[in-house]
Amino acid sequence: MSQNRDDSLSIVSIPQYNTILTDTIRKHFAPSIDLMFAIVPEMMSRKIAEANIQQAFILSAVLSVAKFPNANVLCIGSFEDTACETLLAMGYRVEGLDPNVDGRDLSDFVAANQEKLGTYDVVFSTSVIEHVPDDEAFARDINSLLGPSGYAVLTCDFCESWKPGERLPPTDERFYRSSDLRNRLLGCMSGCAFVDEPDWEQHQPDFHYGGCDYSFASFVVQKSPLTELTSNAPKSAHSDDKAIPILGTVCNDVHGHGIEGLLGRIQTEFQECNLRVAFTSSDKPEVATIKIRQLTNQLTKAIQKSSIQLEIIPIDNNTNDLVSFFQSNELNLFFQTNVAFKQMYRWASAAIQSQSPLAFHETKCCDTVFQSPAPESAVEEQTLRVLRSKPQQGITLRPKIMAWLRAKLRRFT
Repeated sequence: MSQNRDDSLSIVSIPQYNTILTDTIRKHFAPSIDLMFAIVPEMMSRKIAEANIQQAFILSAVLSVAKFPNANVLCIGSFEDTACETLLAMGYRVEGLDPNVDGRDLSDFVAANQEKLGTYDVVFSTSVIEHVPDDEAFARDINSLLGPSGYAVLTCDFCESWKPGERLPPTDERFYRSSDLRNRLLGCMSGCAFVDEPDWEQHQPDFHYGGCDYSFASFVVQKSPLTELTSNAPKSAHSDDKAIPILGTVCNDVHGHGIEGLLGRIQTEFQECNLRVAFTSSDKPEVATIKIRQLTNQLTKAIQKSSIQLEIIPIDNNTNDLVSFFQSNELNLFFQTNVAFKQMYRWASAAIQSQSPLAFHETKCCDTVFQSPAPESAVEEQTLRVLRSKPQQGITLRPKIMAWLRAKLRRFT
Protein backbone atom coordinates (compact mmCIF):
# COMPACT_ATOMS: atom_id res chain seq x y z
CA MET A 1 0.00 0.00 0.00
CA SER A 2 1.23 3.50 -0.72
CA GLN A 3 1.97 5.19 2.58
CA ASN A 4 1.11 8.68 1.36
CA ARG A 5 -1.98 8.53 -0.79
CA ASP A 6 -2.76 11.36 -3.19
CA ASP A 7 -6.24 11.70 -1.72
CA SER A 8 -5.03 11.47 1.89
CA LEU A 9 -6.56 13.87 4.40
CA SER A 10 -3.88 13.13 7.01
CA ILE A 11 -2.56 16.08 9.00
CA VAL A 12 0.97 14.67 8.82
CA SER A 13 2.55 11.94 6.73
CA ILE A 14 2.76 8.40 8.12
CA PRO A 15 6.43 7.38 8.04
CA GLN A 16 5.64 3.84 9.27
CA TYR A 17 2.30 2.21 10.03
CA ASN A 18 3.51 -0.79 12.06
CA THR A 19 6.07 0.54 14.49
CA ILE A 20 6.78 1.74 18.03
CA LEU A 21 5.47 5.21 18.80
CA THR A 22 8.72 6.63 20.18
CA ASP A 23 9.73 10.13 21.31
CA THR A 24 10.90 10.85 17.76
CA ILE A 25 7.49 9.86 16.45
CA ARG A 26 5.85 12.06 19.10
CA LYS A 27 7.62 15.08 17.62
CA HIS A 28 6.56 14.07 14.11
CA PHE A 29 2.90 13.87 15.14
CA ALA A 30 2.94 17.11 17.17
CA PRO A 31 0.57 18.83 14.65
CA SER A 32 -2.02 16.11 15.25
CA ILE A 33 -1.69 16.50 19.01
CA ASP A 34 -2.04 20.29 18.67
CA LEU A 35 -5.20 19.81 16.59
CA MET A 36 -6.78 17.56 19.23
CA PHE A 37 -5.93 20.13 21.94
CA ALA A 38 -7.64 22.79 19.83
CA ILE A 39 -10.80 20.72 19.23
CA VAL A 40 -11.25 18.80 22.51
CA PRO A 41 -9.13 20.69 25.05
CA GLU A 42 -10.92 19.50 28.20
CA MET A 43 -10.70 15.85 27.19
CA MET A 44 -7.03 16.23 26.24
CA SER A 45 -6.27 17.83 29.60
CA ARG A 46 -7.35 14.59 31.32
CA LYS A 47 -4.86 12.47 29.35
CA ILE A 48 -1.27 11.50 30.12
CA ALA A 49 0.78 13.77 27.86
CA GLU A 50 3.24 11.11 26.70
CA ALA A 51 0.36 8.75 25.81
CA ASN A 52 -1.32 11.22 23.47
CA ILE A 53 0.88 9.90 20.68
CA GLN A 54 -1.49 6.94 20.37
CA GLN A 55 -4.52 9.08 19.56
CA ALA A 56 -2.40 11.31 17.34
CA PHE A 57 -1.23 8.31 15.33
CA ILE A 58 -4.76 6.87 15.14
CA LEU A 59 -6.18 10.21 13.97
CA SER A 60 -3.57 10.64 11.25
CA ALA A 61 -3.69 7.01 10.14
CA VAL A 62 -7.48 6.94 9.87
CA LEU A 63 -7.46 10.18 7.88
CA SER A 64 -4.78 8.65 5.66
CA VAL A 65 -6.58 5.40 4.79
CA ALA A 66 -10.29 6.31 5.04
CA LYS A 67 -11.94 7.69 1.94
CA PHE A 68 -13.95 10.38 3.69
CA PRO A 69 -16.64 11.66 3.56
CA ASN A 70 -18.22 8.38 2.43
CA ALA A 71 -16.13 5.99 4.51
CA ASN A 72 -17.92 3.69 6.96
CA VAL A 73 -15.81 3.90 10.13
CA LEU A 74 -16.15 2.25 13.55
CA CYS A 75 -14.29 3.22 16.72
CA ILE A 76 -14.02 0.48 19.35
CA GLY A 77 -13.52 2.10 22.74
CA SER A 78 -14.98 5.47 21.79
CA PHE A 79 -15.52 6.79 25.35
CA GLU A 80 -13.05 9.66 25.95
CA ASP A 81 -11.21 8.76 22.73
CA THR A 82 -9.80 12.06 21.52
CA ALA A 83 -9.12 10.80 18.01
CA CYS A 84 -12.75 9.73 17.63
CA GLU A 85 -14.06 13.01 19.04
CA THR A 86 -11.76 15.01 16.76
CA LEU A 87 -12.97 13.13 13.68
CA LEU A 88 -16.57 13.78 14.68
CA ALA A 89 -15.84 17.47 15.28
CA MET A 90 -14.26 17.63 11.80
CA GLY A 91 -17.63 16.51 10.41
CA TYR A 92 -16.78 12.92 9.56
CA ARG A 93 -19.16 10.05 10.22
CA VAL A 94 -17.73 7.69 12.85
CA GLU A 95 -19.76 5.08 14.71
CA GLY A 96 -18.73 4.64 18.33
CA LEU A 97 -18.80 1.55 20.51
CA ASP A 98 -17.89 1.40 24.20
CA PRO A 99 -19.30 -0.48 27.21
CA ASN A 100 -18.92 2.73 29.25
CA VAL A 101 -21.49 4.34 26.96
CA ASP A 102 -24.15 1.67 26.43
CA GLY A 103 -22.86 -1.45 28.18
CA ARG A 104 -21.98 -3.23 24.92
CA ASP A 105 -18.57 -4.66 24.18
CA LEU A 106 -17.36 -5.74 20.76
CA SER A 107 -18.71 -9.29 20.97
CA ASP A 108 -22.15 -7.93 21.94
CA PHE A 109 -22.05 -5.51 19.02
CA VAL A 110 -21.13 -8.23 16.51
CA ALA A 111 -23.82 -10.59 17.81
CA ALA A 112 -26.52 -7.91 17.63
CA ASN A 113 -25.50 -6.46 14.24
CA GLN A 114 -24.98 -9.37 11.87
CA GLU A 115 -26.04 -7.19 8.95
CA LYS A 116 -22.97 -4.99 9.56
CA LEU A 117 -20.46 -7.78 9.11
CA GLY A 118 -18.11 -7.05 6.26
CA THR A 119 -19.30 -3.46 5.83
CA TYR A 120 -16.69 -1.21 7.51
CA ASP A 121 -13.95 0.56 5.60
CA VAL A 122 -11.97 1.29 8.76
CA VAL A 123 -12.18 -0.13 12.28
CA PHE A 124 -9.90 1.57 14.80
CA SER A 125 -9.18 1.12 18.48
CA THR A 126 -6.79 3.02 20.72
CA SER A 127 -5.08 1.01 23.45
CA VAL A 128 -8.07 -1.26 24.11
CA ILE A 129 -6.95 -4.74 23.11
CA GLU A 130 -4.45 -5.17 25.98
CA HIS A 131 -7.37 -4.81 28.41
CA VAL A 132 -9.51 -7.49 26.71
CA PRO A 133 -9.39 -10.98 28.28
CA ASP A 134 -9.86 -12.79 24.95
CA ASP A 135 -7.83 -10.75 22.51
CA GLU A 136 -7.96 -13.38 19.77
CA ALA A 137 -11.77 -13.26 19.73
CA PHE A 138 -11.43 -9.45 19.68
CA ALA A 139 -9.21 -9.65 16.58
CA ARG A 140 -11.54 -12.11 14.84
CA ASP A 141 -14.52 -9.84 15.54
CA ILE A 142 -12.70 -6.84 14.05
CA ASN A 143 -11.85 -8.91 11.00
CA SER A 144 -15.48 -9.98 10.61
CA LEU A 145 -16.55 -6.32 10.47
CA LEU A 146 -14.05 -5.26 7.80
CA GLY A 147 -15.28 -5.00 4.24
CA PRO A 148 -13.20 -5.62 1.10
CA SER A 149 -9.91 -3.66 1.32
CA GLY A 150 -10.90 -2.48 4.80
CA TYR A 151 -8.31 -1.36 7.37
CA ALA A 152 -7.89 -2.21 11.04
CA VAL A 153 -5.91 0.50 12.88
CA LEU A 154 -4.92 -0.31 16.47
CA THR A 155 -2.44 0.68 19.15
CA CYS A 156 -1.45 -1.41 22.15
CA ASP A 157 0.93 -1.60 25.12
CA PHE A 158 4.14 -3.29 24.01
CA CYS A 159 7.18 -4.81 25.71
CA GLU A 160 9.32 -7.25 23.73
CA SER A 161 11.01 -8.70 26.83
CA TRP A 162 7.82 -9.27 28.86
CA LYS A 163 6.89 -12.78 29.99
CA PRO A 164 3.46 -13.93 31.19
CA GLY A 165 3.20 -13.59 34.95
CA GLU A 166 5.45 -10.54 35.13
CA ARG A 167 4.22 -7.18 36.37
CA LEU A 168 1.68 -5.23 34.33
CA PRO A 169 0.06 -1.79 34.61
CA PRO A 170 -3.35 -1.73 36.34
CA THR A 171 -6.17 -3.22 34.19
CA ASP A 172 -3.78 -4.59 31.53
CA GLU A 173 -4.19 -8.26 30.67
CA ARG A 174 -0.83 -8.47 28.89
CA PHE A 175 1.94 -6.65 27.11
CA TYR A 176 2.29 -7.41 23.43
CA ARG A 177 5.45 -8.75 21.86
CA SER A 178 6.32 -8.85 18.19
CA SER A 179 5.46 -12.57 18.06
CA ASP A 180 1.98 -11.83 19.41
CA LEU A 181 1.33 -9.22 16.76
CA ARG A 182 2.97 -11.00 13.82
CA ASN A 183 1.66 -14.47 14.50
CA ARG A 184 -1.10 -14.70 17.05
CA LEU A 185 -3.22 -11.64 16.25
CA LEU A 186 -2.61 -11.55 12.51
CA GLY A 187 -3.32 -15.29 12.46
CA CYS A 188 -6.82 -14.52 13.76
CA MET A 189 -7.50 -12.09 10.91
CA SER A 190 -7.91 -14.27 7.85
CA GLY A 191 -7.41 -12.38 4.60
CA CYS A 192 -5.55 -9.50 6.26
CA ALA A 193 -1.94 -8.42 5.78
CA PHE A 194 0.29 -5.72 7.27
CA VAL A 195 0.29 -2.52 5.21
CA ASP A 196 4.07 -2.30 5.65
CA GLU A 197 6.87 -4.33 7.21
CA PRO A 198 6.74 -3.95 11.03
CA ASP A 199 9.84 -2.83 12.94
CA TRP A 200 8.61 -3.24 16.54
CA GLU A 201 11.71 -5.17 17.65
CA GLN A 202 14.07 -2.31 16.79
CA HIS A 203 13.01 0.03 19.59
CA GLN A 204 13.50 0.24 23.35
CA PRO A 205 10.79 1.04 25.96
CA ASP A 206 10.43 4.78 26.59
CA PHE A 207 7.22 5.04 28.64
CA HIS A 208 6.89 4.42 32.38
CA TYR A 209 3.57 3.84 34.11
CA GLY A 210 2.29 1.63 36.92
CA GLY A 211 5.80 0.55 37.82
CA CYS A 212 6.45 -0.77 34.30
CA ASP A 213 8.66 0.30 31.42
CA TYR A 214 7.06 -0.28 28.03
CA SER A 215 6.12 1.28 24.70
CA PHE A 216 3.12 1.86 22.48
CA ALA A 217 2.95 -0.21 19.31
CA SER A 218 0.83 0.48 16.24
CA PHE A 219 -0.82 -2.38 14.37
CA VAL A 220 -2.31 -1.63 10.93
CA VAL A 221 -3.55 -4.30 8.53
CA GLN A 222 -5.62 -4.28 5.38
CA LYS A 223 -8.11 -6.91 4.30
CA SER A 224 -7.92 -8.47 0.88
CA PRO A 225 -10.05 -6.82 -1.82
CA LEU A 226 -11.91 -10.15 -1.98
CA THR A 227 -14.27 -11.27 0.78
CA GLU A 228 -16.32 -14.14 -0.62
CA LEU A 229 -13.29 -15.51 -2.52
CA THR A 230 -9.90 -15.90 -0.90
CA SER A 231 -6.97 -14.10 -2.46
CA ASN A 232 -5.26 -17.42 -3.08
CA ALA A 233 -7.25 -19.27 -5.72
CA PRO A 234 -7.40 -23.07 -5.36
CA LYS A 235 -4.62 -24.86 -7.19
CA SER A 236 -5.37 -27.43 -9.83
CA ALA A 237 -5.35 -30.97 -8.54
CA HIS A 238 -2.99 -31.86 -11.37
CA SER A 239 -0.69 -28.84 -11.32
CA ASP A 240 2.10 -30.54 -9.35
CA ASP A 241 2.76 -33.24 -6.79
CA LYS A 242 2.45 -30.79 -3.89
CA ALA A 243 -0.92 -29.34 -4.85
CA ILE A 244 -3.06 -28.33 -1.90
CA PRO A 245 -6.12 -30.63 -1.53
CA ILE A 246 -9.36 -29.11 -2.80
CA LEU A 247 -12.36 -30.04 -0.65
CA GLY A 248 -15.95 -29.14 -1.43
CA THR A 249 -19.24 -28.99 0.41
CA VAL A 250 -22.60 -27.27 0.08
CA CYS A 251 -25.03 -25.39 2.33
CA ASN A 252 -28.02 -23.10 1.98
CA ASP A 253 -28.14 -21.25 5.27
CA VAL A 254 -26.01 -18.80 7.22
CA HIS A 255 -25.86 -21.25 10.12
CA GLY A 256 -24.40 -23.88 7.81
CA HIS A 257 -26.34 -26.80 9.35
CA GLY A 258 -23.24 -28.18 11.05
CA ILE A 259 -20.50 -26.79 8.84
CA GLU A 260 -18.51 -25.40 11.79
CA GLY A 261 -18.22 -28.94 13.14
CA LEU A 262 -16.95 -30.04 9.75
CA LEU A 263 -14.32 -27.30 9.88
CA GLY A 264 -13.05 -28.71 13.16
CA ARG A 265 -12.79 -32.13 11.55
CA ILE A 266 -10.94 -30.75 8.51
CA GLN A 267 -8.44 -28.89 10.67
CA THR A 268 -7.69 -32.14 12.49
CA GLU A 269 -7.18 -34.17 9.32
CA PHE A 270 -5.49 -31.66 7.00
CA GLN A 271 -2.44 -29.49 7.58
CA GLU A 272 -3.53 -27.35 4.64
CA CYS A 273 -6.33 -27.37 2.10
CA ASN A 274 -8.72 -25.22 0.10
CA LEU A 275 -12.31 -25.57 1.29
CA ARG A 276 -14.89 -24.56 -1.31
CA VAL A 277 -18.43 -24.03 -0.03
CA ALA A 278 -21.25 -23.83 -2.56
CA PHE A 279 -23.98 -21.57 -1.18
CA THR A 280 -27.39 -22.18 -2.74
CA SER A 281 -30.15 -19.67 -2.16
CA SER A 282 -33.60 -18.82 -3.46
CA ASP A 283 -33.46 -15.36 -1.87
CA LYS A 284 -33.33 -12.09 -3.76
CA PRO A 285 -29.74 -11.22 -4.81
CA GLU A 286 -29.35 -8.47 -2.20
CA VAL A 287 -30.50 -10.81 0.59
CA ALA A 288 -28.30 -13.65 -0.65
CA THR A 289 -25.29 -11.30 -0.70
CA ILE A 290 -25.83 -10.41 2.95
CA LYS A 291 -26.15 -14.08 3.88
CA ILE A 292 -22.97 -14.98 2.00
CA ARG A 293 -21.11 -12.21 3.81
CA GLN A 294 -22.41 -13.45 7.16
CA LEU A 295 -21.48 -17.05 6.37
CA THR A 296 -18.01 -15.99 5.20
CA ASN A 297 -17.29 -14.14 8.42
CA GLN A 298 -18.81 -16.89 10.57
CA LEU A 299 -16.63 -19.56 8.98
CA THR A 300 -13.53 -17.35 8.90
CA LYS A 301 -13.83 -16.96 12.68
CA ALA A 302 -13.98 -20.76 13.06
CA ILE A 303 -10.82 -21.38 11.03
CA GLN A 304 -7.81 -21.61 13.33
CA LYS A 305 -5.18 -22.47 10.71
CA SER A 306 -3.96 -19.88 8.24
CA SER A 307 -3.20 -22.76 5.86
CA ILE A 308 -6.94 -23.53 5.52
CA GLN A 309 -8.18 -21.36 2.65
CA LEU A 310 -11.91 -20.63 2.37
CA GLU A 311 -13.90 -19.93 -0.79
CA ILE A 312 -17.64 -19.23 -0.75
CA ILE A 313 -19.26 -19.79 -4.15
CA PRO A 314 -22.85 -18.70 -4.79
CA ILE A 315 -24.47 -21.09 -7.28
CA ASP A 316 -27.94 -21.77 -8.63
CA ASN A 317 -29.66 -24.71 -6.99
CA ASN A 318 -29.94 -26.76 -10.17
CA THR A 319 -28.48 -30.16 -10.96
CA ASN A 320 -26.12 -29.05 -13.73
CA ASP A 321 -24.46 -26.33 -11.64
CA LEU A 322 -24.23 -28.63 -8.62
CA VAL A 323 -22.66 -31.45 -10.67
CA SER A 324 -20.10 -29.02 -12.15
CA PHE A 325 -19.23 -27.78 -8.68
CA PHE A 326 -18.73 -31.28 -7.28
CA GLN A 327 -16.60 -32.29 -10.28
CA SER A 328 -14.22 -29.40 -9.61
CA ASN A 329 -13.28 -30.75 -6.16
CA GLU A 330 -10.97 -33.60 -5.21
CA LEU A 331 -13.19 -34.68 -2.33
CA ASN A 332 -16.77 -33.64 -1.55
CA LEU A 333 -17.86 -33.65 2.08
CA PHE A 334 -21.35 -34.27 3.42
CA PHE A 335 -21.93 -33.39 7.05
CA GLN A 336 -25.45 -31.95 7.17
CA THR A 337 -27.39 -32.24 10.43
CA ASN A 338 -30.64 -30.39 9.80
CA VAL A 339 -31.39 -29.95 6.11
CA ALA A 340 -34.79 -30.47 4.49
CA PHE A 341 -34.96 -33.92 2.90
CA LYS A 342 -35.80 -32.66 -0.60
CA GLN A 343 -32.82 -30.33 -0.55
CA MET A 344 -30.51 -33.01 0.78
CA TYR A 345 -31.62 -35.41 -1.96
CA ARG A 346 -30.88 -32.87 -4.67
CA TRP A 347 -27.36 -32.26 -3.38
CA ALA A 348 -26.65 -35.98 -2.91
CA SER A 349 -27.98 -36.86 -6.36
CA ALA A 350 -25.76 -34.23 -8.00
CA ALA A 351 -22.73 -35.39 -6.00
CA ILE A 352 -23.21 -38.99 -7.13
CA GLN A 353 -23.73 -37.92 -10.75
CA SER A 354 -20.43 -36.02 -10.60
CA GLN A 355 -18.65 -39.35 -9.98
CA SER A 356 -16.28 -37.56 -7.62
CA PRO A 357 -14.97 -39.06 -4.35
CA LEU A 358 -17.36 -38.50 -1.45
CA ALA A 359 -16.92 -38.46 2.30
CA PHE A 360 -19.71 -38.10 4.83
CA HIS A 361 -20.37 -38.13 8.53
CA GLU A 362 -22.88 -40.51 10.07
CA THR A 363 -25.71 -38.05 10.61
CA LYS A 364 -29.43 -38.57 10.26
CA CYS A 365 -29.52 -36.44 7.11
CA CYS A 366 -26.69 -38.31 5.43
CA ASP A 367 -27.88 -41.73 6.54
CA THR A 368 -31.36 -41.02 5.18
CA VAL A 369 -30.10 -40.28 1.68
CA PHE A 370 -26.87 -42.23 1.15
CA GLN A 371 -26.19 -45.93 1.20
CA SER A 372 -22.68 -47.32 1.05
CA PRO A 373 -21.28 -50.80 0.45
CA ALA A 374 -18.75 -50.23 3.23
CA PRO A 375 -20.56 -48.49 6.09
CA GLU A 376 -17.75 -49.23 8.51
CA SER A 377 -15.58 -46.68 6.71
CA ALA A 378 -18.19 -43.98 7.21
CA VAL A 379 -17.81 -43.78 10.98
CA GLU A 380 -17.36 -40.14 11.89
CA GLU A 381 -13.92 -40.55 13.47
CA GLN A 382 -12.57 -42.20 10.33
CA THR A 383 -14.53 -40.65 7.49
CA LEU A 384 -12.15 -38.01 6.20
CA ARG A 385 -8.98 -40.01 6.84
CA VAL A 386 -10.16 -43.21 5.16
CA LEU A 387 -11.86 -41.61 2.20
CA ARG A 388 -8.97 -39.25 1.60
CA SER A 389 -6.55 -42.16 1.14
CA LYS A 390 -8.99 -44.62 -0.48
CA PRO A 391 -12.00 -42.81 -1.94
CA GLN A 392 -15.06 -44.93 -1.36
CA GLN A 393 -16.72 -46.25 -4.51
CA GLY A 394 -20.27 -47.34 -5.20
CA ILE A 395 -22.10 -44.83 -3.00
CA THR A 396 -25.72 -44.59 -4.14
CA LEU A 397 -29.02 -43.16 -3.03
CA ARG A 398 -31.13 -45.50 -0.94
CA PRO A 399 -33.61 -47.42 -3.17
CA LYS A 400 -36.64 -46.70 -0.99
CA ILE A 401 -35.85 -43.03 -1.12
CA MET A 402 -35.55 -43.09 -4.90
CA ALA A 403 -38.85 -44.94 -5.28
CA TRP A 404 -40.60 -42.47 -3.01
CA LEU A 405 -39.12 -39.56 -4.92
CA ARG A 406 -40.19 -40.93 -8.28
CA ALA A 407 -43.74 -41.14 -7.00
CA LYS A 408 -43.90 -37.90 -5.03
CA LEU A 409 -41.24 -35.53 -6.33
CA ARG A 410 -41.19 -35.84 -10.11
CA ARG A 411 -40.54 -32.16 -10.48
CA PHE A 412 -37.11 -32.73 -8.92
CA THR A 413 -36.00 -35.30 -11.50
